Parts: sequence; structure tokens; C-alpha cells
Amino acid sequence: MKFTISTIICIFFLFGCINKSEGKYKSDVIPDSLKVTIISTKNYSVEDVSAKDFDEAVKNYDAKFVYDTLKYPKTNGVIMLPISNEKYRFLKDTLEQDPEFGDYRVYKYLGHFTDINSYLVLGGFYEYLEYYLIKINSGKIDTIFGLPKISPKNKYIMTINEMGGMGDELIGFHIWKIENDRIDFIVTVDSETMGWYPVDFIWDNNGNIIIKVISTKSNDYKNYNKIKQSKDCIYKRLILK
Repeated sequence: MKFTISTIICIFFLFGCINKSEGKYKSDVIPDSLKVTIISTKNYSVEDVSAKDFDEAVKNYDAKFVYDTLKYPKTNGVIMLPISNEKYRFLKDTLEQDPEFGDYRVYKYLGHFTDINSYLVLGGFYEYLEYYLIKINSGKIDTIFGLPKISPKNKYIMTINEMGGMGDELIGFHIWKIENDRIDFIVTVDSETMGWYPVDFIWDNNGNIIIKVISTKSNDYKNYNKIKQSKDCIYKRLILK
């Protein structure tokens, strides 16, 4: 069989693309010093996965979230969210907008989760943030620490608490269980004493969590603009028990 020069060039190009694609997702290109160990617990087991697994889960994930931020505008520093029986839940900013002021707080309506029937509001305070899930039918407020993602069958909520060190809350992943009209905290996947930092996470179609973390030894760890795209990131799947 004869090959033309152009055919040979195309073959080399094709194999080059395949090798690059495979290399992008290989975990063994990360040096041992930057690898991360996360131990299984009574709440979840842990297995290694790849960036490809993470990307696939991101592509298939349905957030079930509506970004209708203009639906409930703030008036004179007050957000007024309608709940059942023609009542409202009011969230009021302080008049003083200086963050160093002791009672500083500013609220922002972010949207609502359709399947769990809840508004999502961000609260900004001096040197920390809180998120609130507010039940549309009752006005009940649950405080969570990080932007939430809901599991496929609406059984769990997970967040990243990046504001650890403020009070008793640890940096890491927080998992909450949804029980009827309640949201109960289950566990923190603690990173503060384990030498890694939470970068991102996603639910897969089976209701497991793929987390993206980075070793605190990585040069990208302290650079927030680089950390999300860092080649030093490690991927693990948490299988809830």
C-alpha cells in the first residue's frame, strides 16, 4: 500500500491529537507530591476519576434553577418575596453601606429552584457570605455556606464552603439531606487539615458527586484566577451511602 506525503502528514496529525487528548485526562501526569488522598467514611466511599468524567457530568447536569433575578427587584433596600397565603418574606439591607460597620448586611436575590420550591438569596456581611434557601410555600429559611447544587433526584444539596475559618465552619464540601420541607446537614468533607482545597464539584447521573480539588502544594493554589483551570487538579467520586 502506497502513502502520499499528505496522507502521512494527516496520520501523524491524527495520532498527535489523540495523544494530546489522552494526556489531558491522565492522572499519572500529576507528580506524587501534588496528589490528594481523601479517605472513605461511613457517609461516603471515594474512588479516583478523571477530568473527562467530571466534564461529562457537567455536560449532563440539570441545575433545575431559574435565574429570574429581575422578578423581585430591591426597593429602598428591601427584597420582598411572596410566599403562600398572600404573605411575604422581607430581607432588608442596613442603611449603612460601609462593610466595616458592625451591622452591615446586603441581600441579593439570585433566582429559584423549581424542584425543591425554594428561593435562593445571597447575604453579604462584613468579611463573609451566606446563602439562604427560602421555601416558597412557607417562608422557612435554611442557611447554607456556598452556592448550592441539587442532586438529580432532589435528595441532597451540596455546597463548597470557601469562607472557612469564619466561626466554626470548615473549608470543604458540605452535604445536606432534603427531607420533605426540611434541609438537614449531614457532613463536611474537610480540607483544612488534609492539604487540599475545594475547587468545584458536580452531581453525576447516578446521584454521586465528582469533586475537583487541588493540593495546597501546587503553585496554582494561591492564584484564584488560575486555580479552576489548573492542570494540577485532582478528581474524586464520592459515592453516598
